[in-house]
Amino acid sequence: MRSVGEPSFAISVCIPTFNPDLKYLKLLLESLERQTRADFNVIVSDDASANADLIKAVLSTCKLNWRADWSPVSIGMAANWNRCAQLATGQFILVTGQDDLLMPEALEQLVSQAQASNSDVVFSVPHFVTESGDELQNPSSAVTADSIFPNGDVPMNNRATIVLGLLYGNVFGDPCSTLIRLDSFRALGGFSTEYEHAVDLELWLRMAAGGVAITRISKVVASHRAHQKNATSVHVRSGASQRDRDRLAVEYEASEFADATWNRIVARLHLHRLHDLMRYRTASEPISVRMRGGGRTRLRAIAGEITETFGWTEPIGRSLL
Repeated sequence: MRSVGEPSFAISVCIPTFNPDLKYLKLLLESLERQTRADFNVIVSDDASANADLIKAVLSTCKLNWRADWSPVSIGMAANWNRCAQLATGQFILVTGQDDLLMPEALEQLVSQAQASNSDVVFSVPHFVTESGDELQNPSSAVTADSIFPNGDVPMNNRATIVLGLLYGNVFGDPCSTLIRLDSFRALGGFSTEYEHAVDLELWLRMAAGGVAITRISKVVASHRAHQKNATSVHVRSGASQRDRDRLAVEYEASEFADATWNRIVARLHLHRLHDLMRYRTASEPISVRMRGGGRTRLRAIAGEITETFGWTEPIGRSLL
């Protein structure tokens, strides 16, 4: 195994693996080899994959500065993400899925923005590709980031980040398109192992609640591969996505939201549950939180969700920025 030694890097690209499709893993590594910025290393943390020997063979041909760690037993997704980040030596980390892709200027654009704005987190535009690499519209059919965020670089209001996350889920960016300052990541405890699906979203909201500086750039720097076997698809079909969205709402229920805003969050949870039931046949999960205020306020929230869903009104999230 090639050792990273002790040099200082601007970025550590963290690749947690679990039974990866080797074709996609090779494509990810090739996309990293094409980066226009060279001061990064690659950390692979494998969660007891059945094809570990084949992963080692792929890494043996990799031209990058890399290090790999092999768990003898499976510790789970979030714990493996954290272990990968624990091995990082860069000032910043980027945690990418084992089948995602990075654009050639991804690391250069993200780090340049983080340094220029002194940001702890930099989101970029979510982007999706199919199994064959073709561009894909937002596979969740949810509100898109483009409909909420304006063009250009946007310093994120932390309070607005929390409300947007509770309303729409992860409209900010997948881990593969999000740069995180390693010191801030560690200070806040890393990814939560209590969540099944919304591990990244939970961290984004916790970082916003912790007051870190967050910026969004209107560039595509990475592509998240959407297919039936990836974790996102599995979690939606199993109901884990619903459970985590509900759990996040419970965690932030005591926050001082206006009744109108809170009721839109709760109405969106019901819409999210209905969408998964109709599209994925996901079993309905109970929603723990309730609307607030009088009947008129609640009806306005339901009507607002209906008109936004059908595109008759702009997303309420746009008014928060």
